[in-house]
Amino acid sequence: MLYFFALSPLRRWSAALLLLTLLLALPGRALAQGASTFAGGGTLTTDGSTALNVGDRAAPAVTDVDGDGRLDLLVGNSFGNVERYEQLTPPAPTLTGFTPTSGSAGTSVTITGTNLNGATAVTVNGTAGTITGTPTATATSLSFTVGAVSVVTAGGTATGGTFTLTPGLVSSNPARNARSAAVSTSVALTFDQPMGSGAGTLGAVKVFSQQRGGRMQNGARGVTTVSGNTLNFNPTNDFRPGETVFTTVTTAAVGSGGQVLAAGEVQQFTAITGGTGRGNFLAPAANANPAVGVLPLGVAVGDVDGDGDLDLLTANAGGTVSVRLNDGSGTFGGGSDPGVGLNVRGLALGDVDGDGDLDFVTANYNGSGTVSVRLNDGSGTFAAPAANAEPAVGANPYSVALGDGDGDGDGDLDFVTANYTASTVSVRFNNGTGSFG
Repeated sequence: MLYFFALSPLRRWSAALLLLTLLLALPGRALAQGASTFAGGGTLTTDGSTALNVGDRAAPAVTDVDGDGRLDLLVGNSFGNVERYEQLTPPAPTLTGFTPTSGSAGTSVTITGTNLNGATAVTVNGTAGTITGTPTATATSLSFTVGAVSVVTAGGTATGGTFTLTPGLVSSNPARNARSAAVSTSVALTFDQPMGSGAGTLGAVKVFSQQRGGRMQNGARGVTTVSGNTLNFNPTNDFRPGETVFTTVTTAAVGSGGQVLAAGEVQQFTAITGGTGRGNFLAPAANANPAVGVLPLGVAVGDVDGDGDLDLLTANAGGTVSVRLNDGSGTFGGGSDPGVGLNVRGLALGDVDGDGDLDFVTANYNGSGTVSVRLNDGSGTFAAPAANAEPAVGANPYSVALGDGDGDGDGDLDFVTANYTASTVSVRFNNGTGSFG
């Protein structure tokens, strides 16, 4: 109990209010945490905005007089009265639901319920979450890991529902957009939980070499293994210096507990080049200017006949693609000139039908706007597919590029074109056989 002596009534009243304010503001005390409601004499807020009318010469004390674990407020006055104000128990929270119900670590989740204001903690299967917004009376947002969701307020704890943690990719080697990966590198993808070892997961990693090997996956020009949280793909052949390699992990990948990857992941890296780096180019002693078709406007290199060296292809405005095979010494000859659309401007190589060799697509700068798709038989001989060999795009396509553009985790190469006259970009998805629509 606290007493005041030798003070005038006005000074004793001022001192009492000052002491009351200090007592209520003490750190770590229940009264200092938001608004506190007291029964018996009125309502008191700890920010000092509301004063109790307790008469003159009041001497307050704050203590737990009834042993319930909550501080009570005792105030005496000059009339010989002592008033007791008991702090009320905050209402317990309830949890009615949350969305989404699954996701990778760090997912933002909205919880709905009642009495969630003043939430001090959120846990998920015993793991603390992070409250990312200002809690309201009905909802709050948080980031968390996995398991049963519970919310803690001053009034108690509410628990309900189970959040399922889906695998999330946390790192890769080579790193995303790496510019100097070793040509002999394997591809390692590390997730935030242990991964399964079933055939679906092993086949979920697909690597696209634009110059060597086409589409590679477990059992097809490479092997995938699992070690804890990491899937590792080791290709049969080394990558080519300077080539850009695309990596896709599809939604067929599952965690060891059966949790499915929420979305496919696509990334790329570039293999390191050798040499002096001086950029000093010299013509070879023989065949420095191999003959190709009329008006070549685009060029690409890739191992189209599977012998381990890079061959040469040109997109010719006359409506052909010249395929010139490398004899291993950098001398190009032979090959063929398969027909494509008119006024060809762009050319891209990629394994569009997933059979392990490099096919090509061309952007045909003609009035109707088409892309020619030509499939490789593995020897460097190209032919149009039986259906949809010239999918339509915007007017006057000037260039074309291949990549897993839909991000659907199917591991197929789609294409995009830049359309000169139309001022548009055409996106066409691959059904896995080289048919685009």
